[in-house]
Amino acid sequence: MMTIEKAMKEKLLVDEYGALKEEEKELNNKIKELNDAIKTYMGHNNLDTLEGSGFVASYTLRVKKEFEQEKLITSENIISVLKDRLSEDVISDIIKTTEYIDTDALESAIYHGEVDKDTLKEIGKYKKITRTPTLNVNARK
Repeated sequence: MMTIEKAMKEKLLVDEYGALKEEEKELNNKIKELNDAIKTYMGHNNLDTLEGSGFVASYTLRVKKEFEQEKLITSENIISVLKDRLSEDVISDIIKTTEYIDTDALESAIYHGEVDKDTLKEIGKYKKITRTPTLNVNARK
């Protein structure tokens, strides 16, 4: 049987937890705003680092290239080019029965030199480049 004192302590824990979660949400929103503002400032001013009195921020722009699956699927031309230029063994790994291109297998074939330069040029039109700015802030040493 739960005592009144224990029940009150549990209610206080719930209230404390709830208040901390609200505070966490507010802090996370403020942190995101500051993060975005700092990244924008550093990006526009071509800064790699920015020093405060107690912390140092470092800025990098991560570039990610990946095939755009939707464009590859809808391009009869690229599927034909791959079928014409690659061996049946390689094609069976890359082009699936539903006629979509397995981009992991395609990238592996490229890596292993199984795709010639002309084909690379043709499929290169279907690559998407994503740039993601990142920010790291550490205590000064």
